[in-house]
Amino acid sequence: MKPGNLVLGVSGSVAAYRAADLARDLMRAGFTVRVCLTDAAQKFVTPVLFETLTGQPCLQETFEEPEKGEWRISTGLAKRTCFS
Repeated sequence: MKPGNLVLGVSGSVAAYRAADLARDLMRAGFTVRVCLTDAAQKFVTPVLFETLTGQPCLQETFEEPEKGEWRISTGLAKRTCFS
């Protein structure tokens, strides 16, 4: 995948902490990352963490869409647990 704009979805589990590492790694690879947190994820991490890390506003509603433009929304799973 060529670097560009990417939306990273984060769901609720203790592994949500590891999503910050994934966002950082994606940014190092050249992506502009925007994070979407589920309500459950916000019990583990705050939007401020990802807004500070990525420099982008955090989406906080599960079905909230980023503004129209060049944001790539793709599905996939990244195995991130509190132990990996």
